[in-house]
Amino acid sequence: MASSSTFTNLKSFTSIISKYGLSNLEKTLKCGNTTSGNNIVLSAGDSIKGQTQIVLTEAPAPSTSSTEGALFVSDGSSGNGNKNQLYYREAGNGIKLNLMPTQYGYLHYDDISFTDASSSFCQYNETKTQNNGNVISYINPDGLISFSGISNCLLEFYVHVDVDPKSANLNNNFIIIDLSGVSTETNTLSTIDIDTRSVSKNTAAHLTFGPTIYKLIDTSDVSVDKNLCISNANTYKLRAEVGAEHTLSEIKLIIKVVYT
Repeated sequence: MASSSTFTNLKSFTSIISKYGLSNLEKTLKCGNTTSGNNIVLSAGDSIKGQTQIVLTEAPAPSTSSTEGALFVSDGSSGNGNKNQLYYREAGNGIKLNLMPTQYGYLHYDDISFTDASSSFCQYNETKTQNNGNVISYINPDGLISFSGISNCLLEFYVHVDVDPKSANLNNNFIIIDLSGVSTETNTLSTIDIDTRSVSKNTAAHLTFGPTIYKLIDTSDVSVDKNLCISNANTYKLRAEVGAEHTLSEIKLIIKVVYT
C-alpha cells in the first residue's frame, strides 16, 4: 500500500501540472526546470505540431555545428545580411542564404516627344503604374529611384519603348536608355547603362532595352575596387537620349531585385 506521503506528493504534482502545465508552453517547460531556460529539444522522429505562427526576433547569424542548419531574421549588423530579412545558415557556420523572394517593379512613364537630338529624364506616372503595373518601395512619386535599406543583392533592369521615328533622315537614329545618377557616391556607378538601340525603320517599332544586371552594395562597402557596383546611398532617374527626332511611348521600366 502506498504511503500517505506518496499520495501527498502525487496530489502536489497533479496540482502543479494543473496549474502550470496546461496554460502555455513556457510555463510547461519551466515546470521542474532548474536551468532557468525554456529550450525545446527534439529527439529523432519528434515534431512540433499545431503551431500556426512563428515569430523570430532580429538577431545576428547563429553558430552552427557540422550537423546543424539555422533560420534567423537578420538584425542588419555587419556581416549578417539585410535587416529584418529571413536567412538560412548552412552547417559549420557556412554561408548565409537569403530566403526573401525576388521582387519585381513594373513602372510606367509618360510619353516623350523629341524634336531633335537631345536627352531628357522620363516622367514617372505613379497612377498608371498603380493601375497597370507593380509599384515597389524603391521609387518615389517624383520618379527618384533609391535602394536604401537593402544591399548585397543583384539588380536587373530592362525597358520597353514604342518608338515612332518622325524624321525622314535615318541617320543617327539611335536611342539610349539609362538610369542617370541624381546623387551618387565616388567609386560607384554614376550612370546605370541599360541599353543602346538603333532604329533603322521609318515606322513605329516596339523595342526592348536590356536586360542588364548590377550588384548593389552598402554605402559602408564602397571602395575603388567596387567601382562597378551601385551604392544603396545613390539615387537615379530614368533617362532617354536620341540622335534624331523621335516620339517615345508606352515606356515601361522593369526592376528585378534578386537577393543573394
